[in-house]
Amino acid sequence: MTISSSLPRSQSHIPLFSQVHAVITLALGLFMTLAWVWLSRPPLWQLAFAIAVFVLALLRPQWWLVAALGLWPVIDRTVYTGNAYFAESDAVLGCLFAGFSLRFLFESARGGAMFSDPEDRPWYLSWGVGTLLAVSVLWGSYLLALGRGLTPLPALNADAFAIFTSNMEALRLASGPLLALWCLPLLGRYGAGLRQLAWGGVLALLGIGLAVFVERVSFTGLTDFASDYRTTGSFWEMHVGGAALDGALLLTLPFGIWQALRGRGALRHVAAAASLLGIYAVLAGFTRSTYVAAAVGFAVLQVYFVRQNSQQRPDQRQSLWVLALMAVMLAASVISFPTSGYRGLLALAVFTACGWLVGGWQDLLRHRAWVLVGAVLGLLFSGMGFLIELLWSKMVYAQIFAALLLGFAGLLMPDRTDGLKQCAVATAFVWSGIVAVRVAVHWGGAPAASPMAAAVLLSCALPAFSQLRSSVLWKSGCQQLLPVVVGLGCVGMITAVASSYYADQRFSHVREDIKTRVEHWRQAASLVDGPMAAVFGLGAGQFPQAFRWRAFDNILPGNYRLLNDGVPYLVLDAPRNRPLGFGEIFRVSQRLGNGNPDFPLRFLAKVRTRQNAPIHVELCRKHLLYDNGCVTYEIKVAGDSQWHEMQWDIPLSDSASLPAGKWYQARPLVFSVAAAVRDVSIDVTDIQLLDAGGLPLIDNGDFRRASWRWFVSSDRDHLPWHAKNIVLHTLVENGAIGVAALLIAVCAALARLLSYPVRNHPLAAPLAAGLCGLLAAGMFDSIIDAPRVGFMFFLWLGVSLGLYGDT
Repeated sequence: MTISSSLPRSQSHIPLFSQVHAVITLALGLFMTLAWVWLSRPPLWQLAFAIAVFVLALLRPQWWLVAALGLWPVIDRTVYTGNAYFAESDAVLGCLFAGFSLRFLFESARGGAMFSDPEDRPWYLSWGVGTLLAVSVLWGSYLLALGRGLTPLPALNADAFAIFTSNMEALRLASGPLLALWCLPLLGRYGAGLRQLAWGGVLALLGIGLAVFVERVSFTGLTDFASDYRTTGSFWEMHVGGAALDGALLLTLPFGIWQALRGRGALRHVAAAASLLGIYAVLAGFTRSTYVAAAVGFAVLQVYFVRQNSQQRPDQRQSLWVLALMAVMLAASVISFPTSGYRGLLALAVFTACGWLVGGWQDLLRHRAWVLVGAVLGLLFSGMGFLIELLWSKMVYAQIFAALLLGFAGLLMPDRTDGLKQCAVATAFVWSGIVAVRVAVHWGGAPAASPMAAAVLLSCALPAFSQLRSSVLWKSGCQQLLPVVVGLGCVGMITAVASSYYADQRFSHVREDIKTRVEHWRQAASLVDGPMAAVFGLGAGQFPQAFRWRAFDNILPGNYRLLNDGVPYLVLDAPRNRPLGFGEIFRVSQRLGNGNPDFPLRFLAKVRTRQNAPIHVELCRKHLLYDNGCVTYEIKVAGDSQWHEMQWDIPLSDSASLPAGKWYQARPLVFSVAAAVRDVSIDVTDIQLLDAGGLPLIDNGDFRRASWRWFVSSDRDHLPWHAKNIVLHTLVENGAIGVAALLIAVCAALARLLSYPVRNHPLAAPLAAGLCGLLAAGMFDSIIDAPRVGFMFFLWLGVSLGLYGDT
C-alpha cells in the first residue's frame, strides 16, 4: 500500500488533505514573514524583495524549491541584525509558503488543483505505510523536542529572542527539521517542483562557493593556504564553531558534480562552475573529517555512475580512464609543485589538457605526416619563445595560454580539416611540455627542471598508451570538456592545499584531537542522566545550556545576559577556571554600518563590576571568527558595583591597523566588548562609538531594543556548544526515540536509493552521495544543529524516502 503526494483529482481524500495542509502552510508562511518583520526591522528594499519572492511563488509555483534552496544558504543577515530566530532565510521560506499555498487554494476554488501529471510518475513522491510511519515518528520526535525545549515558555518579548539566553533556542534548532518535513507534500503538487531540486542544489552550491570565494579574496587571498584561517562563508551559525558550512557543501556538492557530468544545457555549465567553487570551499575549510566525507560522497557518485551506465560499457570505461589521467596529473604535480609553485602547476595542467586531447584523438597516428609537422612546429614555437624570453622573461607565461588556445582551436576546427586539427593538437602538446619545464626553471631555478621534466614524462604515459592501442581509451570532444576542466581544477586545488603548511599542521595533530573529541563525547553523553532524558531527550536547543551548567572540571564557557533594573544593560560573563587567550574571549559584537569611518574615533560606555577588572574593547576587520587586523584596549574598572563612565580614544594612527582593502574586498569593521579576565562578570550599557565628526557608529548601544544589532561569538572555544556527533546530539536533545527514528529513516532512505529501479532516478545519485557524505562528517560534528543545514538534510532525507522509480 502506498500513499502518493500526487494523485488524480478524482481521489477526493487527497485534495481534502492537501487543502488542509495548504491552509496551515499559508498561516505558517504569514507567521514566519511577520515574525521576521518584527525582529529584523527590514529596510524597504528587503520588504520589496520579500514581496517579489511571494509573487514568484504565486505566479510560478513550480519554481518555489529553486528559490528556497538558492537563497536559503546565503541570504541571512544575522551578523548585522542580531536576529537569529526568524532571519531572512525564514522570511524567504515564509513568502514561498504563502504564495504557493494561496495559488493552490485559488486553483482548488476554481475546480482545479495543482497536481502533477499522473503519467509523469518519476517526478512525484510515493510513500509506503512503513515509510510514512518512519517520517511521522521522526517529525513527532522533533515536535516533542520542541515542546520540551520551550518548557517553561518564556515571556514573548524581544529579550526572549537573544541567542542562547532563553528557551526560545528550541524554536530555532527544531525549525529546520520540522519545516523540511512539512515541505514534502508541497513537492508533489507540481511535478516540476521535484524536477527543480537539481537546479536548487546547484544554485545553493554556487551561492555557498561564491561566499567562500569572496571571504578568501577579502581576508587571505585565494592561494594563501599557509595562514591559520578557516572559512565560514555565509553561515553565521558558526559563530561558536561547528560545521554548518561543511554540511551544506557535502549536501550540495554531489548535485554540482553530478550535473556537470550528466546535465544538459545551462544547468551543466552552471554546475561545472559551482563544482569548482564548491571543491575550493571544501579544501579551503581545512576540516579533516570533511575531506574524508567529500571523498565518500564522490565514491558514491562514481558507484552510481558505473551502475547507471552498465549498458554503456565504453562510456563507463572512458570516464574511468579520464579519472586515471587526473590521478596521474596528481602524482606528477606532487613531484613538481614544491619546486615550481603555482605557475608550474598551471603549466602542468595545460600540458595534461593537451595530453587529454592527444590521447583521445581517434586515428591520430594514421596521419603521421601531420603529427610530425605539429611536433616540429612545437619545437619551433618553443625556440622562438625562448628568444623572446631573452628580451622579456615573463613571456614564458604567455606561452602557456597560447599553447592551450592552439590545442582547443584544433578541437573546435571543422571535421573536414582533420589534418590541420591533428597538427594543431600535436603542436600544442609538444609546445606545452617544453614550456612547462621552462616555467619551472623561471620560477624555481635550475633545481626545478628535473622534477618538472619527470612530471611531464609521467603525464605523457597515458596519452601515449592510448594512441598505441588499436582503439583510444577515451574520446576528446566538446561534450567531455566540462568534466575535464572540473577534474583539472580539482587536482590543482588538492595539490596546493595538501602541500601547504597549515594542512600539514592540521594533520599532524589528528591523534591529540581525537583524544580530546572522545573525552568531549563522554561528557556530552553524561548529560543524559535520567529515564525521561534518555527516552525523550532534554529538548531541542538545550545542549549548550545543559553542558554549561554541568560545569565539567568546574569550567564554564563565556556567556552574556540582558537584564533591566530600571536601566537596560548587558552582562558579560567571562569563562571560568580556564586560560583566557585572545581566541577564548566570549565577545558581544556589532558590525558597523560604516565600514570606513573618519578617524579618530571615541568609545564611551557606562560600566560596573563587583571586583576590580578590565573590560576588553576591540575594533577589528573581521568576517566572523578570524580577524585581519585589530585595535584592542582594556579599560580598568573599579569593583565597587557603581556605574562608571569609560572612554577610549582611537587615534588616526590606529587606522593603519584596520586596512579596508581594495575595492573588490569585503572587510567589515566589527566592534566588540568582552570580559577580559576569567571568573569576572561585567555590566555595560550606553555604549557609543563616535567618528571624527561626532556621528554615532553604534546602534542600540543602550540595549533598549534588547539584542537588536548585537551578535555573540566564541572564536576558538567551540566544544561547549556542540555535541560533535549527529547521533549523540540527537540523543541529548531528542532522546532514544529521536535516535531510533533518525536511524530508521536514514537506513530506509539509503536502502530505497540503492534499490532497483529507484537507483536509476536522476536524483538518486546526488541524494545518496549527499546523505552519505554528511553522515560521514557527522561522526565528528553535530552539523544538523545549524537550522539551515538541518533543513536541507531532512529535505534530502524526506525526498529520498519517497523517491519514485519507474521501470
